[in-house]
Amino acid sequence: MANMYMVSCRREFWSATDFSTADEFRHLDLSGNGQAASVPPATFLAAMAGKRVTVLVHGYNNEQRDVLDSYRTIDEQMRLLGFLGRSNAPYDALVGFVWPGGASGVSFPFARARADEAAPRLRQLLASLQGSGAIVDVNSHSLGAHVTFEALVDASANVVRYAWNFASAVDNESVEKGERYFTAVQRCQKFYVFHSKNDPVLRVWYRVGDFFDFDTALGYSGPEDPRAIMDHSTNVTVINCKDVVASHGGYRSAGQVWSFMQRELATPGTEQFVTLERSPAALSAVFRASGGTMSTPRARKSEVRSRTTSRKRR
Repeated sequence: MANMYMVSCRREFWSATDFSTADEFRHLDLSGNGQAASVPPATFLAAMAGKRVTVLVHGYNNEQRDVLDSYRTIDEQMRLLGFLGRSNAPYDALVGFVWPGGASGVSFPFARARADEAAPRLRQLLASLQGSGAIVDVNSHSLGAHVTFEALVDASANVVRYAWNFASAVDNESVEKGERYFTAVQRCQKFYVFHSKNDPVLRVWYRVGDFFDFDTALGYSGPEDPRAIMDHSTNVTVINCKDVVASHGGYRSAGQVWSFMQRELATPGTEQFVTLERSPAALSAVFRASGGTMSTPRARKSEVRSRTTSRKRR
């Protein structure tokens, strides 16, 4: 089983609600129980120096076992699909960032406050990786987007190459010009927004949790004003996953999402609004690109089709 470096700002590494006074680094067996001796930060940074790294940022209500299972699943899938662990893979390493996202399904406002507090810790991690010469991408999910975007607001330019943001639990206008996270978007070479109106968590519970404004989540609808994205943020790509993702965590099991990412890593596209759809081609695309083959049931096959803004579903 593969190992992963994890960086935690949780008390005693795994508290779901409390912060530590300083970040702790561990090199963990992903099949284990999450316990290991601490690693000096210098050792971690030396291991990451010059590498192509993805930093994983989990979301709300993730306890120890949830984080380990989630990060292990991502590691396994990236190795299977050729994103990691091969001589021609686009990434050399994954790093798991761990923050106290809560342990209760009814504490979203408190978790969002902790996301604000976790952001400077993630910002320091990204800066340290950049200082080591690493090429840094970020992969965030749900409220992990709040942590990531807050971290990027005051980060240095180009600290992140590609930001892959899935089911982002932030307001849908927040990445537009003049809004809170417009600056964060500009800190990245490419900024990807994956959204699905078939996400039941963001459809209902994000709006309930956002009881002051009752706003819509970016990961549910995509940006509120597509024109603002086209006019001011040419580095942003918005991916409508409504036809292929029907759950809050469904992105990592959608072959068409992986296929799209593989294409972007090989040759970034120019279309800013893309819709992922089912067809016989997409699920096998990653495997063909990595020298493998795979047969899959019809219901799971898909393709990528780009659309202009005028045809974008709102």
